[in-house]
Amino acid sequence: MNNLHIKDTDLAKGLLNDKDELFGIITYAKCLYYVLSGNTIYQRKAFFRRHNTEWLDSFSPKFSKHDYIAYVPVATLEDGVYIGYTYEDANLSNQVLDICNRSKIENFYPNLYWVDVGNHPYPRAFRFNHNWRQTTYNKYCNKIIYSNPDPSKAFLTPTELGL
Repeated sequence: MNNLHIKDTDLAKGLLNDKDELFGIITYAKCLYYVLSGNTIYQRKAFFRRHNTEWLDSFSPKFSKHDYIAYVPVATLEDGVYIGYTYEDANLSNQVLDICNRSKIENFYPNLYWVDVGNHPYPRAFRFNHNWRQTTYNKYCNKIIYSNPDPSKAFLTPTELGL
């Protein structure tokens, strides 16, 4: 399997080395920004808008107990396959098809062989933009998927991560 440039991305380096400097990045609130748990890197995210907090509350009270701070999965390494997660695209498969119609997919996603099909399971108002690290990782990963439709199963609280 060709993994062109994937090992040069910050998130892939973190997946390969649990002592990577990535895990030393601290937020303004003096919390870890990235955490490695098992074979997945989680990124700290705060959800403040009312419809976001109401939506999270409809799944579990654990989010309100942590002031709507959660860690969302951004990168996984599973059996040599680099998996990225998308939170900003309503339907990534349509975007990939559009790219294929205009150009070669290899120009945009050189290692991609799988993308989840269909609409994103999270409401539009809840989806959020990726930062530079996640965008770069997703460009070179092998699979891009949606996280579990139930955020209480997909997202971890600081307590669940032992923070």
